[in-house]
Amino acid sequence: MGLYQKIFRNSNLDISLGACINCYFFSRIYEVDPDIEVYVLLFSAVWVIYTMDRLLDTRKELIVELPRHRFHMKNSRILFFVSLVLIIISARLLPRVEESIIKIGLLMSVIMGIYLFLVWKKVSIPKEIIIALMYTSGVALAPIVLSEGEIKWMLLFQHSTLAFTNLVIISWFERVADRSNGVYNITNRLDRRTPVLINSLFFIFLACGFFSGLEHGWSFQVPLILMWGTFVMIWSYRKLFSRDDLYGMVADGAFFLPALVVLF
Repeated sequence: MGLYQKIFRNSNLDISLGACINCYFFSRIYEVDPDIEVYVLLFSAVWVIYTMDRLLDTRKELIVELPRHRFHMKNSRILFFVSLVLIIISARLLPRVEESIIKIGLLMSVIMGIYLFLVWKKVSIPKEIIIALMYTSGVALAPIVLSEGEIKWMLLFQHSTLAFTNLVIISWFERVADRSNGVYNITNRLDRRTPVLINSLFFIFLACGFFSGLEHGWSFQVPLILMWGTFVMIWSYRKLFSRDDLYGMVADGAFFLPALVVLF
């Protein structure tokens, strides 16, 4: 667990690889086969966005430091250099990707650029909602464009609900540290109403899953339901998962579960 925390999680590799796995999940749903360049670009975009977001966090005068804060402060120059390298590699790969994917991807990049600018200016924004929507849009973009078919809105809504639930749960565990550092996440705003939101999200996911299963089949529901079950477990046993960033490792690790789609 120590090696996973120090290298894999703190450096955002888990989130970036998880994004690629979820892109593959949607490619199976839409029955397409994106080129390897798509996965490289997605990995790079997610890694750079999360790294820049956390490097911006370290600019603040932190009273309570989380493990990722210490990692990014200690390795800020290396992380910034790697980000530049990934941006250069991505720019070289763009001509090999379908034009429509590039256009929508660039629009999403502009939105995330505005988001990072607002974070840099310390503007209070509902980042959990923005990140959840952009995450699902990013991982599903290429499969949807390549399929040229009907957009499966219910599955997309399910996935974004899971992404949002993940962020809300993590924010709840980190609410005290964030409040001490002057960062008011969604759970700090909701305060005692947070359990109502999380339980509502659990119910909304199940309701969407029922109708989505009827419309698109039940095989693709298995990884999503396992992700949902992971979040329910973390929330139900909050005291157990509050130790040593276990909540974050398990919650973000849940996004590897869509890899089970290879079994179907």
